[in-house]
Amino acid sequence: QVQPEINEVLADMDGLITDYSSIFIDFLLLDRPILFTCYDYADYIKNERGAFLEADYLSWIPGTNFLNQKEFTEALEVYNNLEFDSWEKKRGVLKTRYHKDQTNNTTKLLLDNIFK
Repeated sequence: QVQPEINEVLADMDGLITDYSSIFIDFLLLDRPILFTCYDYADYIKNERGAFLEADYLSWIPGTNFLNQKEFTEALEVYNNLEFDSWEKKRGVLKTRYHKDQTNNTTKLLLDNIFK
């Protein structure tokens, strides 16, 4: 059985739980809640991969970061309330930064530029 690519299923997701993956940048287009599992942040920034993160990653990410199972459960309870979303503004800021040229005609504009 062939597994779908992650970008094929993002639109079906009500929220995203991720770690340091850049998939959340694609998910910003949907403007839905994101939870981060950066429980090993101190160790992660010490290794070579940590060099690719924003300077203050935990303050930069547009969602709750949880460090253990208890925090994860509490975060899920908050996000279960669909009327509560304290990260919408921050997601909007990052969406503008990474997807500033998104329009309903983005694909057409890209193809026009490719075939010029």
